[in-house]
Amino acid sequence: MSVFRLVLSVFDVRPPWRFMLVAAAFSLSGPPTHAAPGPAAGPWTPISQIQGTGAVSPLSGERVTTQGVVTLRLAHGYFIQDPSGDGDPRTSEGVMVFTRRSHPPEVGQLVRLTAVVTEYNPGAPGNADTSAHTVTQLHKVSDARVLSSGHRIAPVELRLPISNVDTLEQLEGMRVSLPEKLTVTGNHGLGLFGQLMLSARGRLYWPTEHVPPGEQARRAWQEDVKRSLLLDDGSNTVPAQPVPYLGDHGTVRSGDTVQGLTGVVDYGLTSRNRMGAGRYKLHPVQAPVFRRETGRRDAPQRTPGELRVASLNVQNYFTTLADGQRGCGPRLKPADCRGAKTPAEFALQQRQLVQAVIGLDADIVGLMEIENDPAGAAVQSLADAVNQQIGRNVYAVVPQPDGHGGDDAIRVAMIYRSDRVTRVNDSLSDTHSVHHRSPLAQAFTSRGGPVFSVVVSHFKSRRCDKATGFDLDQSDFQGCFNVRRVRQAEALVRWIHSAKGVKQHAGSNKVLLIGDLNAHTLEDPLRTLAAQGFVDQVARFDTDGHSYVYDAMAGRLDHVLASAAMSSHVERAMVWHINADEPSLLDFRTQAAAGAALSSASAYRSSDHDPVLTILRFGKAP
Repeated sequence: MSVFRLVLSVFDVRPPWRFMLVAAAFSLSGPPTHAAPGPAAGPWTPISQIQGTGAVSPLSGERVTTQGVVTLRLAHGYFIQDPSGDGDPRTSEGVMVFTRRSHPPEVGQLVRLTAVVTEYNPGAPGNADTSAHTVTQLHKVSDARVLSSGHRIAPVELRLPISNVDTLEQLEGMRVSLPEKLTVTGNHGLGLFGQLMLSARGRLYWPTEHVPPGEQARRAWQEDVKRSLLLDDGSNTVPAQPVPYLGDHGTVRSGDTVQGLTGVVDYGLTSRNRMGAGRYKLHPVQAPVFRRETGRRDAPQRTPGELRVASLNVQNYFTTLADGQRGCGPRLKPADCRGAKTPAEFALQQRQLVQAVIGLDADIVGLMEIENDPAGAAVQSLADAVNQQIGRNVYAVVPQPDGHGGDDAIRVAMIYRSDRVTRVNDSLSDTHSVHHRSPLAQAFTSRGGPVFSVVVSHFKSRRCDKATGFDLDQSDFQGCFNVRRVRQAEALVRWIHSAKGVKQHAGSNKVLLIGDLNAHTLEDPLRTLAAQGFVDQVARFDTDGHSYVYDAMAGRLDHVLASAAMSSHVERAMVWHINADEPSLLDFRTQAAAGAALSSASAYRSSDHDPVLTILRFGKAP
């Protein structure tokens, strides 16, 4: 038996960001249970020499003979690791053997093989990220023989955060263990690729939730990358079949935790986009067991005298099916139909949203991403479906003002409980050209209380389609079209205060601004609104107020802001976490495609945004 022990400690001078690779032991233990027929003579190249000390193998393109113990089998090959090693911490002792062989060797078997050394780029040739992190693999395998069985490779202990992400290159293909508790910080790839993003020291947040855009946000993101790692089930099917890691309610929620992972280090894409980002990942050697730290919660119970206002992004609720047969939006083009593609998808989407509206039990509900149809059939169909489920005709639609809607395929809308609140005057819409989705305002009163106005707005998306000039992503973590969103915020405030605007029309300075503003808490559009006296109510009351998860980072794009006169009447504001933390495999498209029973539909993952609920009180508290 040969034993090699590697001890390496690398500490960053800026605690707590440090990397510890400690007390690692590779052991070839126990006598062989059987030997391969024939001698295993002849020279061979150690895996460490194949991997080399850099990102690319010094033997790339050459045919070599090597050997190692099988540590993990995947659908497209297996990993082997040298049980002895070379004593150099800069070189990995493991490597991937790529083969479609129907009967690969078993885990624990010592194998010798001849193959060609290649550098695999999981992304497109022009992807700078993945091109700089190619994976050393052995291809075109020949003369593979099992030398003996019953061996075990002890894992290297890996602790997050690490001092430098590229340090993981030194562990590529090796068996490692992570002793600390890790948090699920992203589950978007669960249904497609069997992937979960994990992070140490809690989940990741979009940088501009906590620090200003620009250099501080970039530094925060760089530190967050050091404490995260992708968990990959190693399957080679898209979508993943079966979906791994599922727990209670058939889900793995962001915020769930796992501890004591052991697996093999690899590198690959995090999405279908071959020009997208790549990450180092871990293929577990044993099925992880996740713990539900924060369970699914019902909306808060209603108390006497309160008035509820909700903001709900309905994720492209279209009554016109996106089947290519009919057009949508002002252009009436089939490509602008963004919602359900089949009657089954629409039925499930509607049922999920109905459950969300009923669970919110709001007196006024602002809606975003609803079909921009002139007749208002989409918003009316949702109100009708809610009323049918309740058994009473209580929800009514705020009428569309002339010119409302904008030039996008989606618009904002509003429904309200006609038995609890009363509309005051007509609704208003700001048709300024800067708004491609016009804001909608309506004044209300309740039980003889004061008049107040609710304004629903949906600012320009952060996506970069057709972005030019200053609207391009400035690498400050505000996304594309940040300048446009600032201009929309400025126009919105001018409209509210104008002679024909919201305050004058309602005769009240009590204004509640709600909606999907596509900007995080410390970004320019929110700071613009704050400078005009609008107070962030979720920041006042909800310490865990994220409403959206993108690229495995939680943040709040959905807001409720109150004018100074209105802020004193806000008793509470909260995000109801029914959507953002749930994997997308639970949404209406995936479930319908899988033939899920419509009777099982719930409010969870009824959208990709969480709803925001505001509780107002104009009289004395009970």
